[in-house]
Amino acid sequence: MGERGIAALAHQEDCIGPSHSPWLRGGTVIFTDLDGSLLDERSHRYVAAIPALLDLKRAGVPVIPVTSKTAAEVRLLREALGLEGPYVVENGGAVILPQPDGTEQRQVFGRAAGEARRFLIRHREPFGLCGFGDMTAQEIATFTGLSREAAHRASLREYTEPFLMTSPARAHELDKLARQEGFRIERGGKLFHLSGQHDKGVAVRWLLADAATQSPTAVRSIGIGDAPNDLSFLAVVNEPITIPRPDGQHLRWPLDRPIWRAPHAGSRGWSAAIRRTLGIPSTEVLRREAASPVNRIA
Repeated sequence: MGERGIAALAHQEDCIGPSHSPWLRGGTVIFTDLDGSLLDERSHRYVAAIPALLDLKRAGVPVIPVTSKTAAEVRLLREALGLEGPYVVENGGAVILPQPDGTEQRQVFGRAAGEARRFLIRHREPFGLCGFGDMTAQEIATFTGLSREAAHRASLREYTEPFLMTSPARAHELDKLARQEGFRIERGGKLFHLSGQHDKGVAVRWLLADAATQSPTAVRSIGIGDAPNDLSFLAVVNEPITIPRPDGQHLRWPLDRPIWRAPHAGSRGWSAAIRRTLGIPSTEVLRREAASPVNRIA
């Protein structure tokens, strides 16, 4: 999708002008999925990624979450991870740019979640659908492994509706109906997502165009993801990287261009990807070098 298509998707009342604060300090930016990539799939932990995150922070390289999560979820995670700069929520439903005064500006590409909810209700029985809007916070927590509080934040949808299908093989049939009404269906790690005609790639393209206005040189873009709904943004970055699922399976890469496949799932694979791509020695290498007689103080 070109810039005209992206502009057409943007809601005019939510378009960001040139007044938002710059977020790119150097010439490199990392776009990353969260669940199954930076965060471990089952535990949602990120311990293995902390050293790499600290290195990136010291180097001034922004890490931009590109996720199906809600703004309420990502705000808390950004604080815990020490991230700064923009982030993409709900599969590209919006780009959010925090401002120095504590406010946020948004570039919105998605439709209101209520519209997606109404579509899901109409097709709930024929397709055996169960959306987040049909679940209690406790039910969401049980299915996702999140705490009840985190599950509540996950339910605060603004642009999309995650859902389950009793017959996933019929997803293509449902997607055809969705597209007739201006929606689309994408599959994440555990869930399907109903949204407007946007995806993660639309949001990342917008951010790359914005980054180009802030850098005097060409921007080096790195993308990391693990699920089918990550393909759209992995396709637009310079250096795409896939993280394997917990069972070791990698996302099928449909494009005729190089991609690097991380050796481990979750935050461990994410850390390995960052260190390889940016030339940062692994903790194991650093330990070996520190133990080497060459590096010992006499």
